Amino acid sequence: MSALWFAVAGAGLGLTVTLPAVRWMARGGHRLPEERELRPPSLRWTIPLGVAATALVGAARAGRPALAVLYCLATALLIVLATIDADVHRLPDRWTKPAWVIVPPALLVLTLAESTGLAPWWRALASGVGLGLFYLVLVLLGGGSGMGLGDAKLAATLGALLGFLSVEHVLAATLVTVIAGGVHALVQLLVRRRDRASHMAFGPFMVAGAVLVIAAPALTLLR
Repeated sequence: MSALWFAVAGAGLGLTVTLPAVRWMARGGHRLPEERELRPPSLRWTIPLGVAATALVGAARAGRPALAVLYCLATALLIVLATIDADVHRLPDRWTKPAWVIVPPALLVLTLAESTGLAPWWRALASGVGLGLFYLVLVLLGGGSGMGLGDAKLAATLGALLGFLSVEHVLAATLVTVIAGGVHALVQLLVRRRDRASHMAFGPFMVAGAVLVIAAPALTLLR
């Protein structure tokens, strides 16, 4: 099947996941009781962004159908998680913990289905542990400001997904994330919308970095 068909299928999967998720978030389903009084979340970008992201990922991974399906589903869920973090500056444990339990077995099944040997799976595990520990160190060095433990838990899942493709994917996504997050924080400081002790939702930058790197091959198809 062509990349176009995988893009269409990916977009459909993205819509299937993000549409009910937006309805759930609009009702405040992702918020804790003490967060109910916050202003309504901005959800207008979630569905189109989720559809676009999953379409690009589907097109980028069209040569590996099983991988394309898994990564499109993961991308849609990551977009929803980024929306939650942008709203309440919190990555819920009920999302991040199950992800680390589900992703490795899913990647193992994918490895066996593609008959590529176990090397990609072991690399995924090592990358997940490594990136999770890297973010954990950043959290501890931050002294409770900036990134939180939820970011470290998310990093473990992203590291596994990226590491399954290659170590270069992990490094590239981390670089994009750090640069984008750093530029955003600097701009916010310059316009005095936050101070050095303010907590920033870092999850959206982590998701953006990972999705951009995973979907990068599709960008060449648009030329």
